[in-house]
Amino acid sequence: MMRRRVATLFAGLAIAAALSLSLPTHAMAATGTLTINRDSYTNPRGCYAPKYGASAWFIDNKTDRTVWTYGGTHCEPETFIGGVEAGQALHKNPSGIWGIYVS
Repeated sequence: MMRRRVATLFAGLAIAAALSLSLPTHAMAATGTLTINRDSYTNPRGCYAPKYGASAWFIDNKTDRTVWTYGGTHCEPETFIGGVEAGQALHKNPSGIWGIYVS
């Protein structure tokens, strides 16, 4: 009876370990700083709209992930524009970028 409990415990631990290793990394926030125009966000995650009613004319991506740019403030898929790779910056005015998504 004790062997069965120990075996069940180890099987459960093995399954839990396998599941934790297989979780997608995008479930966590990016590490680093994202600057949109003059506003900076630490460890960003989700969709950001530029403040003050201006499009994003400056994006400095100092995170460990690519950020995706959109023509809509809610990062609607049909408004997709492109990406800014980790460690890169974009300076473009006017850009037409109204939403920035970080996964």
